[in-house]
Amino acid sequence: MMFLTLVGSLIANWLITSANERTKAALAESQLRAEEAERRFQQARKAADLLVEVSEQELADKPPVQGLRKRLLETAIAYYKDFISQRRSDASDQAELIAVRDRLKKILDDLTILEGAGQFMLLSDRRVQADLGLSDSQRQKIEALSEEFAQRRLDSLHDFHQLSSPAGRSQFVELTRANDHVMRATLTETQLQRLEQIALQVQGPMVFDRTDIIAQLHLTDTQRQAIRQIETEAFPLPWNLMSPGSGQRLSDGSRAMNVQGVIGKVLARLTPEQLAKWKKLTGPPFKEIFTFLPPGPGFAP
Repeated sequence: MMFLTLVGSLIANWLITSANERTKAALAESQLRAEEAERRFQQARKAADLLVEVSEQELADKPPVQGLRKRLLETAIAYYKDFISQRRSDASDQAELIAVRDRLKKILDDLTILEGAGQFMLLSDRRVQADLGLSDSQRQKIEALSEEFAQRRLDSLHDFHQLSSPAGRSQFVELTRANDHVMRATLTETQLQRLEQIALQVQGPMVFDRTDIIAQLHLTDTQRQAIRQIETEAFPLPWNLMSPGSGQRLSDGSRAMNVQGVIGKVLARLTPEQLAKWKKLTGPPFKEIFTFLPPGPGFAP
């Protein structure tokens, strides 16, 4: 009897020891998985933060690359949405991640507002006003708004160069936001739509770098690479203001012809469906399109 009790005790101890060892192994494996998940999380966050750093330190205040800047910010925001989901069980971490995501969304919103400043620049031109069919009262209101905006900008930013760059941009964004609100309240929906069409036309080939245009036309990676190659060959210097090989500055007419030719090459890369969508987005050709082109892509100040 004592022998059986001893054997039973030994077997029980062995089972308990084996179970403990399995439990320890499972805990160790779980800890390794948790550590690996945390390592991947931190790596992903560093990658997202690097996108933000490049966007804000390298690309800010550079109008030709604002499309790229927006794409970097949108990618970073997508990362942070995933991070927030992953940290559901940690209220402190989640709150920090939400704060960063909201800050990035604010930057993206400000960029959109600054793009709207270009539409107001167009609206200040009599040729655009005629195309939109502005009434006398609308024209007077726009001209008064333009003068007021210019004066407010001078009053608020007279020491712009003494301000830090973020502070200067912030003030300009707020001025532009208020200006955009009044402009949209003044124009009809049809006029606003036509103004957007003209704005797309006058931006030249760089418009195909815009995230919204890429999405609406469903441009493939191959098409985007081909478009970038066309731009690079056509504009080895900023917007080809200088005639290649001559060192001479291009006239407005010559630059306009160059841009027109580049746009034609880009459109030739589109499928019939994409081309039809592009024509719908841009509407009837603005007759002054190739003489009204601004000195650089887009209108970000």
